[in-house]
Amino acid sequence: MALLLLLLASVPAFAQTSGDTCCTAEQFAVIGIDGPTIFQWWSWGFGVVTGCWWLGFVVGIVVQAIRKV
Repeated sequence: MALLLLLLASVPAFAQTSGDTCCTAEQFAVIGIDGPTIFQWWSWGFGVVTGCWWLGFVVGIVVQAIRKV
């Protein structure tokens, strides 16, 4: 419990006090992260998750059909 209180008390010390954000769009662009790149990776990830869901759905339908036979 004391360790948790110590950790919570020290959190503001790690916070940024200058008011600046972590990174600007220009700083991200320098390392190759821009809007179209983020959208491309998000779309790819969304497609993978959706594809896996559909695969599981189809497998479930096939298993249910086999059980009924």
